[in-house]
Amino acid sequence: MQDFDYIKARSIADASKALSDKSINTLILAGGTDLVDQMRRGVKIPDVLVDIKSIPELQLIQFEDDTLVLGGGAPLSTIYQRKSILSEFPGLETSLRLIGSIQIQNRATIAGNIGNAAPSADLVPILVALESKATVASGQTKRLIEIEKLITNPGVIDIQGGELIENVKIPVKTGRFTNSYIRFTPRAEMDIAVVGIGVSMGLNSDSTVSHCKIALGAVTPKPVRAIEAENYILGKQLNSNSVKEASTLINRSAEPITDIRASAEYRLDLLPVIGERAIKQCAVNFGISL
Repeated sequence: MQDFDYIKARSIADASKALSDKSINTLILAGGTDLVDQMRRGVKIPDVLVDIKSIPELQLIQFEDDTLVLGGGAPLSTIYQRKSILSEFPGLETSLRLIGSIQIQNRATIAGNIGNAAPSADLVPILVALESKATVASGQTKRLIEIEKLITNPGVIDIQGGELIENVKIPVKTGRFTNSYIRFTPRAEMDIAVVGIGVSMGLNSDSTVSHCKIALGAVTPKPVRAIEAENYILGKQLNSNSVKEASTLINRSAEPITDIRASAEYRLDLLPVIGERAIKQCAVNFGISL
């Protein structure tokens, strides 16, 4: 591993100042669970590493009015241990618990999982389905950007020099709402998603679907929603027929690749199966047996 300078930032302003120098390759160390491995393999070679783990604002986990705010530097395990916080977000809790091992979850962060911008990232589909936004901050300014738009390409996010992900904001729905995340991996544990699907759903009093967001992971270069499937199920009764038909439309939004883990054709075959399971999990959460 090549030598590098190390800066332990104590504030967003400190980190922003260190990240603003475009003449050198400065990288952010949040949890480091991906970055350290990438550095060891020579995939990423920083001149400077800025450790943001001790910035207080990045550790916050709280409700602000009708929004759940998750600090970008908070460990995943710290988030899912707050049962009262996640009671409205079963799909988010599932995704948090699927990332790596317990040891990884004790170190990894929500900002790191997003910022790494891997198409297979487990948090991204459920965050997109939940219509989440990231607060991107520098020393002087802050801006909100949808997670769906923040990731622009594999390994690339829409941040400028001096900016970092301060937190993720998730709107809290009122009424009859739930969510789910289901993924498929070749191994049962400690693997990367071949297909991942996040679903957020709302029901009217007559069990017709009032709200539906379906987001795909590991089958597109950047986050995408299954718009045709969403539009199909809106206004329909949540039953076996509507779920199955909506699921068959999901792969129309996919652009899978063939890699060492799965072929594109296999991923397309998996999508309606995993999609049906994810929507049915929402039905289970509502107390509906399909």
